[in-house]
Amino acid sequence: MVNLRASIESLRSEYDMRLLDPVERRYQAERLYNALLEAGLWPAVPRILDVGCGAGLKLAFLGDKVRERVGCDIRRDAYLQMTDHVQGIRFVQASGMKLPFPDECFDLVTCISVVEELPDFRAAMAEMARCVAPGGILCINVTNGIILRPLYRFAEGLGKKIPESWWHYVRASEPIVRENPAEGYGISELSEWHYVHLTSFMIRSQSLILRGLPFSWISRISMRFSPTFVHAWQRPPNAKGGR
Repeated sequence: MVNLRASIESLRSEYDMRLLDPVERRYQAERLYNALLEAGLWPAVPRILDVGCGAGLKLAFLGDKVRERVGCDIRRDAYLQMTDHVQGIRFVQASGMKLPFPDECFDLVTCISVVEELPDFRAAMAEMARCVAPGGILCINVTNGIILRPLYRFAEGLGKKIPESWWHYVRASEPIVRENPAEGYGISELSEWHYVHLTSFMIRSQSLILRGLPFSWISRISMRFSPTFVHAWQRPPNAKGGR
């Protein structure tokens, strides 16, 4: 895993083109907002922290009535390129492994397309959980490398070049996907939290046709075959996180 983390800087150019695309970031933010809302997990007037926020565009587009938007990332350059588009965000340069925030200070903590980059995903998620207020939500997504690896190999067998950054996420995600998110990945801070497989809600948010299908069908299919899994945990009201 260490070599995978070390290689991430060589792939930044592939990531940054997507980080700076307002249209794509708005679409992703709206899907996440709609999924959280439908699942009953969107906090009222939340204080949001986005770990690994990149340029901050997704955070800027996430929800309407938000009390506070804070983004943190180990790099600052992507955010500085988009400051005119992400006004109202407080940016903090920090690693997801050590967040410079007090306990229980955010109602929603998100980590989107980043957890695969972190050297110890359990320690990072425990640190994120520390920052979630009672009744608040921790939401992450994880690439489903188990299903994407054979698909990428098949595509390359047909002559299609798969970007190295895609392969990176496949390799880094496989150990995470093989574990059980419903049990909080064995992280003590999440042991008593309410788990929601948010992937089904994300899929339904894409179109009216999908929203018309039985939820049980989408849930069964998405839990195995979705290229990306979205997980959410709700901290019990008036309860400490386990530290």
